[in-house]
Amino acid sequence: MLLILTVLGSCLLQGRQSWEYLYDVPNRNVVDSVMNDTINDDYVFLDIYEFKDSFALVNVSHLESNKEHFGWIRQDALGIYLCQDADSVVNLCSKPFWGAVVCDSVVSPIWGEMYRVAGARDGWLYIDDRGKKGWVPTANQCCNPYSCCN
Repeated sequence: MLLILTVLGSCLLQGRQSWEYLYDVPNRNVVDSVMNDTINDDYVFLDIYEFKDSFALVNVSHLESNKEHFGWIRQDALGIYLCQDADSVVNLCSKPFWGAVVCDSVVSPIWGEMYRVAGARDGWLYIDDRGKKGWVPTANQCCNPYSCCN
């Protein structure tokens, strides 16, 4: 049986200097571990396939070494930088599509401040961090640990 997974969105590993475990199923058997390697500039990039019980099913790629891992990771390990538009504002939407109601905004986001990802759908990421909640369009997501994407 061939299982086809759809990528819901992509993000980075939070900037902690600790190992994040990957599990075969949420919170059961550890199958691997990942960490950003700041000494060799080998940061972790995540494609998200599913959310379940505060975990996310991800494919992990290292930006420099091309290592890959697959498994369930704690959802609070997922993060994204925000890149602003010409108005210095990132609008957060109530639903993951253009034309949805703007429910919150981040004014003049500072590159290097990572927001926790709590959901993903059709490339949009749901953030719930620093008192801000809402869906971030792909145009305002920065999955680049080296630049501010503006």
